[in-house]
Amino acid sequence: MATSVAQENRTVEVVKASDFMAFPEDQQVLSLAGLVDGMAYMLFHYKNPEHDAWVACVRAAPLGDLLNDVNSFLKENAEYQKYPVSYSLSKAIGARRPC
Repeated sequence: MATSVAQENRTVEVVKASDFMAFPEDQQVLSLAGLVDGMAYMLFHYKNPEHDAWVACVRAAPLGDLLNDVNSFLKENAEYQKYPVSYSLSKAIGARRPC
């Protein structure tokens, strides 16, 4: 019987943008949704005054559009591929969706 990922003794790893780009599209979308949710939480938790505007901005676009923005940004700006995907994501959203 196969062991589930939850049962394996794994640690959390920081995913580089270059690794993210190699994920299948479904995994990219799920990762992107989780990162956006985490970023929204951090903005809220630290009472960032831009929280509501940022959430409205990213919610205005379908996940597929955000994914296209991120992948296009990373292809056009290869220097960001070496950084954690969360950093690259924030740069991509800021560059592609200035709200």
